[in-house]
Amino acid sequence: REPYDSMYDHFVFKQPVTMRKVLAALRNQPGWMSTAGGKNLVKKINQESMSNYFGMVRCIDDNVGKIVRFLTSNQLDTKGFGTEQIELELRQLFPNHQVGRMDLDTTRGKYG
Repeated sequence: REPYDSMYDHFVFKQPVTMRKVLAALRNQPGWMSTAGGKNLVKKINQESMSNYFGMVRCIDDNVGKIVRFLTSNQLDTKGFGTEQIELELRQLFPNHQVGRMDLDTTRGKYG
């Protein structure tokens, strides 16, 4: 989705040090550069895939920022409570939804 799909298209992604021919000649290859069957052998960086990857990471980062801003604007960021207090607060905020918690108290013991 735009603008994330194309915002890194102008970057040129270079091979990491571990892909250089010197290391390959010394057989000092990382595990992801396996030559078994030739399936996983990485010969060069796919520019489009790298651009898409960085765009996806930026999209996730931006959306996490939106969530943090929402929590902050609704005074949900600095409650200073434990998980039990947060559970009670969420039950009040969302009375029509099922709310549960998973912490040391609820997972301790035979049925935790």
